[in-house]
Amino acid sequence: MWREADLSEDVEVGLDKPILLDLVDGRVTLEDALLEERLRLRGSLDALVEFDEALYIYLGGAVRCPSFPELYAEYRDGGGARPREDARR
Repeated sequence: MWREADLSEDVEVGLDKPILLDLVDGRVTLEDALLEERLRLRGSLDALVEFDEALYIYLGGAVRCPSFPELYAEYRDGGGARPREDARR
């Protein structure tokens, strides 16, 4: 059952590049990152649940995207974004 989103609620997220990489690479769980205070989330319970669901959907799509591994490797290695091959024409 779908619910109408209440866009007036915010979720604040506090993280840095090292914890983001640890989360995406599976070296730490979201729960452990929160308990270790390496990740901060603030918002109402409903907003946090919706954030978790949206993040799960986003990451599920990202790992199926053919360009994600290259984009993630560039981010992880500190490289800048390169123009896509088809955008150079």
